[in-house]
Amino acid sequence: EGVTRADQTGCLCKLAAILWAFGLCYRQVEAIMGAFGVRLGRSSVWRDVQALGEEMKRRRWWGRVRVLGVDGAWLRAKGEQTGVVVAVDLGTGEPVGLEVVDEHDFQAVLAWLAELVEALGVEVIVTDDLMQYRQMAAELGVDHHVCAFHMRRWVGRSLRSLTKKLGTEWRGILDEVRQIITEMPADGDLQLFELWARIPAQPPKAGEKASALYQLRQILVRLSEYWSGYRLYMEKGDVPSTNNGTERAIGKLKIRSRSVRGYKSDAGIQAAFQLCSGTFS
Repeated sequence: EGVTRADQTGCLCKLAAILWAFGLCYRQVEAIMGAFGVRLGRSSVWRDVQALGEEMKRRRWWGRVRVLGVDGAWLRAKGEQTGVVVAVDLGTGEPVGLEVVDEHDFQAVLAWLAELVEALGVEVIVTDDLMQYRQMAAELGVDHHVCAFHMRRWVGRSLRSLTKKLGTEWRGILDEVRQIITEMPADGDLQLFELWARIPAQPPKAGEKASALYQLRQILVRLSEYWSGYRLYMEKGDVPSTNNGTERAIGKLKIRSRSVRGYKSDAGIQAAFQLCSGTFS
């Protein structure tokens, strides 16, 4: 098994690809193989990397993924910044798919996600607080959870900024908001709406900047309207509170990009995603 008409055995092909996944460039893999008496050119190593990446991708697509983490990033590829969107099985931490596309291209990302949802039986997607993911989840008919870390980060920053602008009379409401997003009560949406009703602020007129009080009202509305999406992890035990699994995969992609001084092709990005983020078996 593993010996064919090819010049390399199956074991040797996988070993070359794994060495690349560990951080070596094609030239270094060639040199290491040569030190052990194996004559293997860089082009052969490249083909081995692509082949193992495709094999791992096909193997993962046989399973079912209930909770899918999705996030976008920018990578150095072909001499310029390239947008990608990645998907990770948050149950196992294994990479599922990657699309070379700008995260803000709604229709392209939606079409890609629709394929994943149908093929893998996805029931929940976990993302950051980008509004378009809420719309995509609704169109795809899946539950949507917003990463708690992202939510608390933007709310925390906003409240710190407003604390400096508002007088002491509003500190009590600001503290109540902080307590609600810390405890995440089931009726948090109602509590936030009640706070919103206590704030007398009118929307800005054309050309005017929104007042600090109006900005606070907008934060309360945003939290209240999508409260179920922020606390879904408390309702469903297999949904993680954050999207850290997906961000770890992106982090590995970025590290590999630096070590190879930028990806040379879309195929290279795909291979790096599968090999550097996955588990070999």
